[in-house]
Amino acid sequence: PYPETTGYVIPTFYDYAQLTQKEEIFERARLMADWEIEVQLPSGGVQGGHYVGSTADRRPVTFNTGQVILGWVRAYTETADEKYLDAAGRAGDWLLTAQSTDGAWRLDGPVVHTNVHAYDARTAWSLLELDALLNGGLYAEAAHRNLEWTLAQQQENGWFRNNNFNLDCQAPTHSISYVMEGLIESERLSGETRYLDAALKTARELMRIFETRGFMPGEFGADWNPIGKYSCLSGSAQIAGVWLQLSQKTGDMDFLYNAVKLNNQVKATQRLRSLHPGVRGGVKGSFPLYARYQPHCYPSWAAK
Repeated sequence: PYPETTGYVIPTFYDYAQLTQKEEIFERARLMADWEIEVQLPSGGVQGGHYVGSTADRRPVTFNTGQVILGWVRAYTETADEKYLDAAGRAGDWLLTAQSTDGAWRLDGPVVHTNVHAYDARTAWSLLELDALLNGGLYAEAAHRNLEWTLAQQQENGWFRNNNFNLDCQAPTHSISYVMEGLIESERLSGETRYLDAALKTARELMRIFETRGFMPGEFGADWNPIGKYSCLSGSAQIAGVWLQLSQKTGDMDFLYNAVKLNNQVKATQRLRSLHPGVRGGVKGSFPLYARYQPHCYPSWAAK
């Protein structure tokens, strides 16, 4: 059980439920949101890593907390059940207390080896969603402080510093996409065009690389030099999603064309006819399966 990814799978299940009108999918989304309340920490935060029991080391992590807020907010808007908004509010209050004065969050977690992350732009997005429901203003202020810090991490070439999981300066497309997603959604909620402009700078650099190579490398260094010859499928799927959003926002058809092409490359790796139900329909962490990002795994968030 993984609180972080369960949290941000909840909105995807509600989207899928609306698409299919299958009551079972609505119910699964509700059950996930209820489980998140069961494992929420007394502080209001959400633990890092997998849930292995209430007596384990369950330190709260800012990013994970933000992703579960997104799930609770969506569960509340779908059901109008106050318990989800209450849980999200407690989580948001914890994020306020954990934030540094410069807008970043600095907390060690059990999974990653760095303690400050540009990809917390998605956490800022969650606070803007929460502020829109609770109208307190404090959540929005904290979100904008973080987003200002995030913008300061961007280099002229579109690269974001402090955006890696490990102590090197390399970042997978998964975390690079997280920043773009957080900025795009934050622009949608706040109207701050600088957030969208920053996402566009990174997205256009990735599109240039993809058009040149015909392939999206899974990991980059700060000068956009590819690390290895593999694809991070989670990141490729996210980039395609970002490009689709940007094609709608800007009217740039190059984003649309490249999004479809990259998405087709991800789809081509999906096992649709495996006899194993834990594989059939899943998306690998990496292609090839043994490569650097989540080797030999079919992660839930890749399918999401």
